[in-house]
Amino acid sequence: MEKAQQAGYIVRARLSPIIPVQDWRNEYTELFEYLFACVQPDLVTLELLGWMDYQDLNSIFNIDLLNPAVVKSAEQAANELKNIPWGPFTEEVHEEIYRFCIETIQRISPKTPISICHGTDRVWTLLGSMMNMRPDNYLCNCGPDTAPGALLYHHWHP
Repeated sequence: MEKAQQAGYIVRARLSPIIPVQDWRNEYTELFEYLFACVQPDLVTLELLGWMDYQDLNSIFNIDLLNPAVVKSAEQAANELKNIPWGPFTEEVHEEIYRFCIETIQRISPKTPISICHGTDRVWTLLGSMMNMRPDNYLCNCGPDTAPGALLYHHWHP
């Protein structure tokens, strides 16, 4: 990213998937500090690990490497979230992790736009104002409305 930005390209950062490892707060703080020490992305998009249920999570990951509280909440909500695309983690976990990441990015780089991908209505309601975005009007890493030259893009990058 750094070389691309130095060569004049616009760079974006997409954290997909965000994986809630045991010490995820420190891990992601260090990642954001390093990212912004190297580049100034025009957007950071956040997406928590998903598209699976708890059984899949348990078979794919060594659960001992993940945050115990997050795993416990996923296990407790396993039946409720079965076949829900944004599972295996609860909306409360999404909100907690996204809020932490948004606050951390804003502390390090206050003018960098931040977006969430695959957010539920509840998560957007809780966090949209922090990002100054709405689910019907937000920058993302895909789509023609968020590319340089589009009106929405220039709202964030005049």
